[in-house]
Amino acid sequence: MNLLCPWINAEDLTEEMRSRDISGVQFRPTYYTPMFGVYEGELIGGVQVHIEDEQQIDVVELGLELATAMRDQDPEKYEVNDNYNELIGSTEVRDLLRSGANVEEMKATWEDDLNDWIVNVRNQYLLYGPYPEGVNKYERQMVLGILPLDLNLAVGEESPISVHAVDRGGRSFTPHWRLIDWAIDEDVATINRNKITGVGEGVTSASASFLRQETSRDVVVAQNIIENIRFGVQSGYTRVVFDLNKTIRPNIETDRGELTVEIPYAALGERLIDGEGIITPPDNPILDQVEYGIEDDTFVAKLQTNQEDIKYETPGYSNRIVIDLFH
Repeated sequence: MNLLCPWINAEDLTEEMRSRDISGVQFRPTYYTPMFGVYEGELIGGVQVHIEDEQQIDVVELGLELATAMRDQDPEKYEVNDNYNELIGSTEVRDLLRSGANVEEMKATWEDDLNDWIVNVRNQYLLYGPYPEGVNKYERQMVLGILPLDLNLAVGEESPISVHAVDRGGRSFTPHWRLIDWAIDEDVATINRNKITGVGEGVTSASASFLRQETSRDVVVAQNIIENIRFGVQSGYTRVVFDLNKTIRPNIETDRGELTVEIPYAALGERLIDGEGIITPPDNPILDQVEYGIEDDTFVAKLQTNQEDIKYETPGYSNRIVIDLFH
């Protein structure tokens, strides 16, 4: 998620957001020039919001923190229009934002109504434990789920698979694989103990039963295809993007200034040279070149840098691998 405006100083805004100690996210400065839209052709700055733990994020509070930080950087240029009424659901919050109020003052405007809704509405309809004291409207029952959430495989590829359970008291546990009865189309994939293996390209469903409870998850088996390799230089880091046909977990290793990315059971898309190739990003502050190719059905990309001790992060995205190399 990006929040950008032409008058924003990206580094200052990033430092301000980091100083607010917001759980579950990290912030980085960013600049770019859009090719269309309100700021077409203008260099705009802002922050990238990287999610680390979605369970810790209060999305409404995060939005207010960003809004107040941008406002405080330049109150005269910061605009609050009527769209905020629909975004936040309150004209009072919009007026407080205009007046310079802080996040706690804005949250206080709905705190009493929220607590009343939690006690008198929400708690009466909870299906899953643990339950607040005194709440027992529904019969408590076991709930099952299959992990991992994303079961995308190539033919011949193995992945761990397991059943996660929550008992009637709200306690989490993982049943032993011997106690699980699996069902799956074995022309597409097979399950043995706690491993699932891709057999043939297709889409199927893996079903599991445990103590008369059942659950299922979709399984996709298809070859891993690397469609393209892209680059972008941001403030403080270079972003390398591998566009894929599906979400894939790569193997990444570093050694003396070289970062190696490996993806098994892979093939190259039409945009990449058949077999192997070398890409040299122009005027890059850290990345000298990327050498890529297919070795024994495994895609291998070697990112050669000018830093012996490589510092990098891999933000999670669907259908792509993203590597941020810090300058």
